[in-house]
Formats: sequence, structure tokens, C-alpha cells
Amino acid sequence: MPLHTDSHRYIRYLSVKREIDDRALSQSVWRKLRHRLQQADRRGPLAVIEMGGGIGTMFDRVLDWALTPHLRYTLIEANRAYLAEFETRLKPLPFISTDSENRYHGQAPSGVTFTLEMSCDDIYAVIDDPKRFHRYDLVMAHAVMDLVNIPETLNGFERLLRPGGLLYLTLNYDGVTCFLPRWEPEFEEMLVSRYHLSMDNRIIGGRSSGSSQSGRQLILHRLSAKLPLIAVGNSDWIVFPQRGGYTRGEAFFLETIVHTIDRQLQQDSTVDQCKLAQWAKHRITQIAAGELIFMARNLDILCASPLGEQILDQGEGREKNSGR
Repeated sequence: MPLHTDSHRYIRYLSVKREIDDRALSQSVWRKLRHRLQQADRRGPLAVIEMGGGIGTMFDRVLDWALTPHLRYTLIEANRAYLAEFETRLKPLPFISTDSENRYHGQAPSGVTFTLEMSCDDIYAVIDDPKRFHRYDLVMAHAVMDLVNIPETLNGFERLLRPGGLLYLTLNYDGVTCFLPRWEPEFEEMLVSRYHLSMDNRIIGGRSSGSSQSGRQLILHRLSAKLPLIAVGNSDWIVFPQRGGYTRGEAFFLETIVHTIDRQLQQDSTVDQCKLAQWAKHRITQIAAGELIFMARNLDILCASPLGEQILDQGEGREKNSGR
């Protein structure tokens, strides 16, 4: 949901929200993804490309949660500072080595063996690169799709997939944000509505690049990209105080959400700026006191390449017919 501007602060935000994302991600969609990967008739490691990989928290998760035994992982990120942070975290790990081409190799404590390659590239450049067409078994994007042009990006992801490939899109914001206890409900509803409008009207590099309802938009637009839908599940953010407070990471996460909305709406002439400042101060005070509850609706989505869905359906049919 936040659009990154301050790299240092956003790196910390990406790091601390790992714990919030871990408990938010749809476990039913994750299990379906693992099941589909296990069904696939594949030789060699799973070829994965992650788009907008940030500081590598999804890569960490794939290893920790043992998505598949063997990986060849490509992480795409346009921000060099984020990649530098990822490399800083990787280098001290005892189970990782590098080769002459600056690729990382290792076997994680979970047992997953991997090769990791990072590339500082723009998503649109990658999806338009013919050298990458039909090279990947799995394309992933985590908390990215509300920052891009959805139709163009989905069509590009489809070009990257091999026959039988899968598309795993997680934490796609879907238009509901709630702060509790309520404060000036009509004003706060207007704030959220104006923030959503700023997402819907966002232009980056001459492209429409955002949607406050990216979850449902993905479900609709995957039809034009010819991507059969396999699974959808909620991945809602829910942060609430326990034993009178938050973890340090949760508090920083909440502060970042409030500051992001405040900073964006300071540019909106229709918003009462004095009242906006009061709202931000009130919510930050609540965070410090351990009193704020925050909820945001997100969706996780799993799709297949068109041929991949046919192959997997036939495989499931054979298993049913054989009585397994």
C-alpha cells in the first residue's frame, strides 16, 4: 500500500513487515501452490522469477517455508539500495557462497538447495525482453501489483511463463482500510477515499500505475491475459495491541502507514490540512499508547499458464481415475 520515497525508512519498513506479512498470507493458496509444484513433471530445479523483490523477504520466506526442494531463483528489483540491503544480509550467512558471476549458491537450514541471481531492472523492461520469454516455472510478485499497470504487467508475466508455469501474486490490496477505535468517522472515511483516489490516479513513467482495488482487478484482468485462476485467498493485514502494546516492528509498520497517508494527502487541496494534521497526531499518539487497531484487505492469487492448467487438470484426473 505505501509508495516508497525515502529508501532508508522504506528498507526498515520492508524488513519489519515480514512478521505481519507472514501471518497475513493465505495458507490455503500457499498449500495449493506447493501441491501444484509437486504435481509438475519437471527435471532440474524450479526456475523462479520474482518481480519487485525489494530486500528479499519473499526469497527468505520461500527458503524458510520450503516451497520446493531445488530452486533457481532470479530476483528483479529496480532500486539499487534495496538490492544492496539484501546482499548485506546474505553475505554473512554460513550456508551461502558466491561464484565468479556473482550468483549465490547454498542449502538453507530448511533443506532447500538454491542458486540466486539478482538483477537491477525495471519490471516493464523484463517483461518485454524476448530472452526471458517462456523461461520460468513460477513468476511471483509480492505487494507489487497495486504499484503497476495491471493489464500490461499481467500480459507480460504470461509471456515469461513456460507451458505448465504458475503465477503467484500475493498481498494485493483490495480497497478496504480501517482504523479503530473510530475517530471523526466521516472525516476519516473521506481521508481513506481520497488516498484510494491517489492510488487510482497514479502515473509513473507515463503509465497508469496503481489501483486501490488491485485484488479484484487482477481477478478480472487475468481473463484477458488468458491465465486460468487456480486459487484466491484473503491475506488481510490485522495489527492489534497485545499485553498493552505492539512488537517494535508492528509499531514502526503502523507509523509508516499513518505517515504515508498523511504525506500523500498533504498534496490534496480538497483535504482540510489542519484536520489532517490532527488525525495523524491522534493516530500516532494511539500507536505510542498501544491503543490502535489497523486492518487492511488484501488478496493472494494463484494462476496457471493456459496450457499448464490443461496439463495439471489431466494429471488430477489420472490420479482420481487410478483411485489414489
